[in-house]
Amino acid sequence: MGAKIRLVFIMVLCLIVSTGGYFLLKPFFLQQTNKAQFSKKILYWIDPMEPHIHYEGPGKSRMNMDLIPVYEEEQKKETTTLQISPNIVNSLGVRTAPVEEGPMSMTIKAFGSIKADETKIAHIHTYVDGWIQKLHTKATDGIVEKDQPLFEIYSRNLVFSQKEYLLTLKDNYKEYKDPQASKLKALGVSEKQIKELLKTNKSSPLVTIYAPQKGFVDSLNIREGMYVSPETTVMSLTDLSDVWVIAEIFPSQFSFVKEKQVAKIYLPQSSYLSWQGEVDYIYPTIDLTSQTLKVRIRLSNPEWFFKPNMLVAVEIQEAPKQALTIPSEAVIWSSNKQHVILALGEGKFQARQVTTGIQSEGRIEILSGLNKGERVVTSSQFLLDSDINLKAGFERLEDSSASPSEPSGPPS
Repeated sequence: MGAKIRLVFIMVLCLIVSTGGYFLLKPFFLQQTNKAQFSKKILYWIDPMEPHIHYEGPGKSRMNMDLIPVYEEEQKKETTTLQISPNIVNSLGVRTAPVEEGPMSMTIKAFGSIKADETKIAHIHTYVDGWIQKLHTKATDGIVEKDQPLFEIYSRNLVFSQKEYLLTLKDNYKEYKDPQASKLKALGVSEKQIKELLKTNKSSPLVTIYAPQKGFVDSLNIREGMYVSPETTVMSLTDLSDVWVIAEIFPSQFSFVKEKQVAKIYLPQSSYLSWQGEVDYIYPTIDLTSQTLKVRIRLSNPEWFFKPNMLVAVEIQEAPKQALTIPSEAVIWSSNKQHVILALGEGKFQARQVTTGIQSEGRIEILSGLNKGERVVTSSQFLLDSDINLKAGFERLEDSSASPSEPSGPPS
């Protein structure tokens, strides 16, 4: 009996000592824990159920859950890995693709319209006062060939200059022949007409003005019987053997367009037909309404197939460069970052943050975050991503519940 009493006494004494020690040492351990917590650097705050959304400070998330801090040490830990059965992988239809290295170039697609080359527009003027006696081209949009007669004009100055020239054919005035011939040419008389004047030895009351180039009549400002002067623009001829394509590109594409780049021109309704042009000029101003930049492309048009105001599709491709690329559908886009689901093999998957570059022809450039030969998920990646986020959320909740509560103030 005495031995039992002694045993109970010893047990009670041990319980009292351990309890007393706990309460005596608790402030010390709590202070050390608080110091350790405050020595960590908080990177950002998250909702454990939505760890991909970062908050700048403590509080409530958009789902009205308490935010927990993410420390710098935790950020350096390995990313949560999801392990699932290969049978489930097959059932989900998970497909993967390798990270490849190869040529990558930005292709800019835009729409444009055909415009006449302003350097191939000829404005027809007379060099003397006179009256239009006969008009050979009587309507706009008509096509005229080079050296085709346009109109005939009567001018007293031209008649008088012809007579002066005929006078130089006599022996006493031969030294004035060449200057007078030059004067006639300056007044718009052609070489052919001067030869005819020499042949007939007779001035003509009407002088014919010929087309200086092939073109269509863009404007016609005269009619027969009208009086004209050198200031009058009689008509304008536009040559369409070369045309401009005016394309409009968006601000994100500005840096990829340079002069002398090759451009492909398509008809929207016939994409299998293409023509090749060259970027000729980049306009210096931005359209106020659409906030687009105009790019001028010079296009050869020997058959006059392209007409002003036609709508065309444009592709401008920059010079290719070597880059790591993956299929575009593998990238999961969030509000402030991009990541992919990495296939580690044997049913293991891991989320990996990446930095992306240009995107073209169904592939996207990877600037950082992946290595050549790694495989990324291109199908069912959103389902895997949600499972990884959920698993990471539970792990953070467990870590949060296992660690001491966040102190309300700095330790004393």
